[in-house]
Amino acid sequence: MEVVVRAGLLSTIPDYGQVKEAANAIIEKDKQFAAFGHCYHALSLFGSGTNNSKTKIEAVKELDKAVFLLKRLSDQLLGQSQVVSSINNITDEKGLGTDTLAFEKSNSNMQSLLQIQISAAEKITGRAFKEDDFDTSAINRDATKKVFDY
Repeated sequence: MEVVVRAGLLSTIPDYGQVKEAANAIIEKDKQFAAFGHCYHALSLFGSGTNNSKTKIEAVKELDKAVFLLKRLSDQLLGQSQVVSSINNITDEKGLGTDTLAFEKSNSNMQSLLQIQISAAEKITGRAFKEDDFDTSAINRDATKKVFDY
């Protein structure tokens, strides 16, 4: 089974067991607990008693966000290394094919990644930020970490 989020569409809709298995695999690799919230939210969507297609799609999107965060974190800390490839292997094994660029553009209602980073930084630090505070170039991938180290 392959679950791919592209422009808000899924090729297949998973059941709770598949989502739980994928979430557990992601959490095992998440040494910094960066993606735990997304995995937990994905599972709680299924536990809410609302077991319709829209809820399932939202759960898969949460897992997609978790994978995206892990990829980004591993890029920042280790560059293109074994961690990135092991995360890719897990997502392929669990049927969560994730393309970070496609994810970032997958839903017109979603905020951009930069807006999400700004919002998270403001909530964590209690300070106001603007886009200029975040260097999004490939040269300085740890810009977000610098903001959080404030």
